[in-house]
Amino acid sequence: MLFGLSIRRLRIPSYQRTDFRINKAFVRDGWQLTLFAEVINLTNRDNVRFDDLNGFDARTARARISFDKMFPILPSAGIVVEF
Repeated sequence: MLFGLSIRRLRIPSYQRTDFRINKAFVRDGWQLTLFAEVINLTNRDNVRFDDLNGFDARTARARISFDKMFPILPSAGIVVEF
């Protein structure tokens, strides 16, 4: 206890994310074509991060904080051409 007030600690859940990516490269004389597909956050885990301290009440020793949610499932695909 500090000054008669209990201090609680806040711990956000650990950050965990599973990504998956697959590439296929076609190599030719002097250039290369690569096709890819990927999924970010394959398990769709709700990861959060600290955003802002919105205020502090000294009387109750409580802080008002906000969090941001991170990526949901995010698929993408593309082509890369290298010369």
